Amino acid sequence: AGSEVSEEAPSVVESEMKATSQAPSTVEEPFGMPNMPGGVERNDTVEEIVHTVQLLFQAFSNSDAGMFSSLVDPECRFVRTGYAEDGSPDVTSYPKEYFVSTLKKTQRGVLEERIEQPFVQARDNLAHMWCRYQLKVQGSPKYT
Repeated sequence: AGSEVSEEAPSVVESEMKATSQAPSTVEEPFGMPNMPGGVERNDTVEEIVHTVQLLFQAFSNSDAGMFSSLVDPECRFVRTGYAEDGSPDVTSYPKEYFVSTLKKTQRGVLEERIEQPFVQARDNLAHMWCRYQLKVQGSPKYT
């Protein structure tokens, strides 16, 4: 329910997305950061989570509602934190359908998103990824 994925045979990208969106059942190291300088070991689970989120941002940049839907659980909520125009803290929550409907009516190339400094927390089959991100709409920064 709520999925916009085509009935056609999945492409290589769709197959890869489905494979990487499966959360592991157990995590040996529940916290981690990928590609840390100074010789810190990589964590494959963390890398897989970061890769999945990068695919999600790719779906935004390509205005691909089907790709987005295949990566996101129907019950998912996205939370944006930042500052309101008056400087006060702002926390806004968005359901999956908000983004699906936005992507369906947005031309490819209008949105550009970039993530930096990912930090992953994972335990069992649940993961959180905190990161800095920037959203540009038609080349102008909207959120940073």
